[in-house]
Amino acid sequence: MLMKALKSLATNGDHPSKRHVMQKFDWVHSSRYEFNMFCDENDVKPIFHTTSWPCVSSILQSATIYGFDLVDGASFHHTPELAARQAHSPEKVTLGFTWAGEIEKVDLQRYPSSHPSLMLADVLYDVPFFGATEHGHFTDTMLLRLYPGPDRFLKVAYLEFEGQSRMLENPFSVKVIKK
Repeated sequence: MLMKALKSLATNGDHPSKRHVMQKFDWVHSSRYEFNMFCDENDVKPIFHTTSWPCVSSILQSATIYGFDLVDGASFHHTPELAARQAHSPEKVTLGFTWAGEIEKVDLQRYPSSHPSLMLADVLYDVPFFGATEHGHFTDTMLLRLYPGPDRFLKVAYLEFEGQSRMLENPFSVKVIKK
């Protein structure tokens, strides 16, 4: 019976973890506009991370996220579209997070690396593209980066996939960890 159900999911293009994610948490049909309004009303910044269903399931179940860069920073972006461009997975599932902490623009003229010399866990770093300057200052965001540490400012609240979007009834904290 279980194999038949799994085959049915596979033929429908569903991944078993997708059903698990949708059933395990209390989701409300929503839109990106409603998520942005929620963020405005709660004075938090919406940030996005795009990945695969198995990774989304892992993030939600463990309440942790990790990065693949040199210093274990997790990557986010201001919009789902820009987050999706950076995703390594052909399967695009976007998580929307709220950020209530400090945001610091990385000064690439001051630091030779896109990683600040002192990486604080409770700061969201806005990393610009190398070479994108205006009046000598870096402008366009390449990515937003969080380093391992406390989870007091980052909450998962929103999910977007296959043209559908949902919000969690009860957003919860997610901690950035080292892999």
